[in-house]
Amino acid sequence: MFTAGLRRLACLAICGLALSLTGIARAADDDMPEAKGDAKLNAALRDVINRGADLYNSGDRNGCYRLFEGALLAVKAQMAGNADVIKVIDAGIADANAQQTVGFKAFALRKALVDVRTTLNGGKVAVAPKPEPKPEPQPEPEPEPKPKPKPKPEPKPEPEPEPEPKPKPKPKPEPKPEPEPEPKPEPKPKPKPEPEPKPEPEPKPEAGAIGNLAGVVMLAGKALGEAEITLVPASKLTDKGMSAKTDGDGTFELLEVKAGDYKVVVKGKDVPAKYTDPKQTPLTFKVQKGDNIGSFDLNK
Repeated sequence: MFTAGLRRLACLAICGLALSLTGIARAADDDMPEAKGDAKLNAALRDVINRGADLYNSGDRNGCYRLFEGALLAVKAQMAGNADVIKVIDAGIADANAQQTVGFKAFALRKALVDVRTTLNGGKVAVAPKPEPKPEPQPEPEPEPKPKPKPKPEPKPEPEPEPEPKPKPKPKPEPKPEPEPEPKPEPKPKPKPEPEPKPEPEPKPEAGAIGNLAGVVMLAGKALGEAEITLVPASKLTDKGMSAKTDGDGTFELLEVKAGDYKVVVKGKDVPAKYTDPKQTPLTFKVQKGDNIGSFDLNK
């Protein structure tokens, strides 16, 4: 079940997508170019991916999954005439439903959102055919229960004889209370000054904590395939760091990364020079213990 906060966040994301899609319809009625509407939708989808990543990294995987699911359903309802987008959405939802855990369901829907952005930008996405459902086994009829034997009536206990009344003891005379001395007033203690609250230090990552990072790299709103992404420790920019290659859809995965703050360096075709230098790149990421999701959108 959603908490009230997650319901509000999901509603905001879906309403934002609905407004963006309505803007596309108005632009088409006024003979405006469709690319402008697609850019607004791409920006809205990018915001949904980033909000979902924040939820996932904070430990709310179910909230991330429901946010992605609501966004895809909103796009499907508003773009019923775009067969390519509908095909990508249906395939992504089917892939998520086939997963066993909420974390993998969220990963599947995040990929579907990236594929929708790629399709809107004119790219092609390979959609796997839907798996045929297996017939459910029919339960065997249960045997009829045998009638239970009737329990024998329990014997009723015989009433016990009433005990003879004991003679009441004579009451003893109550002692008279002695007057208590009046208490002397105690001196009031002087109030001690309260110490000023000290700011709590930010929590440091656990020593030896390890995390995994999965995400997508975009260049000007399009998936950046065959690129190299490197995490360089922010405290030691001369370090080689950890690197991985992106797939054709821009996705990548880095396993067993030490928890901490990193500079993100990206090298590939048409990538601006500032993203290739750890001292100049504006991209940063904080790896936490466990699974992490990152989305990096490069501007030309």
